[in-house]
Amino acid sequence: MRKKEVRKIVVDDKGVHYERADGTVDEVLYENLTEYYFSDDYDINVSPINKQYMLKVNDRGDRIDVDFNGVDAGYRYYITNLRALRRRYIQGIAYFRPDLRINPRVYEVYYIHPVDFTFNWKEYWSITLKVAGVMILLCLGGSFLLYQLGKIIF
Repeated sequence: MRKKEVRKIVVDDKGVHYERADGTVDEVLYENLTEYYFSDDYDINVSPINKQYMLKVNDRGDRIDVDFNGVDAGYRYYITNLRALRRRYIQGIAYFRPDLRINPRVYEVYYIHPVDFTFNWKEYWSITLKVAGVMILLCLGGSFLLYQLGKIIF
């Protein structure tokens, strides 16, 4: 596993490059991405894996996950610029491979504006505050029920 550790992830005009601890580099290049030939499926999509969304691409006929989250066991270092890496990779696909169809859900999941590829802070905080509000209501409701149950028992 130590040899599979990813030390650095680089996104440039060629694609995404994973620099490993042993000096090797794994790549998912824009030029190797191919179309998915079913009319009802997008070429670039997202799918949930371990409660996180992974970007799925068709790399020379194989559907692979482009991992920016570090959920793989080989990751030891925390990648600090995940949002920027994702945005830049999706932007590269849109610019360098306009023939590929990107699922609009990709922009929603990663909070990206599809026009200028900036991070959508407003949508991100809106959803975060909604989830926090629901969690607070559930905690208050549970506390109230426990209090009422305690009054009945004692």
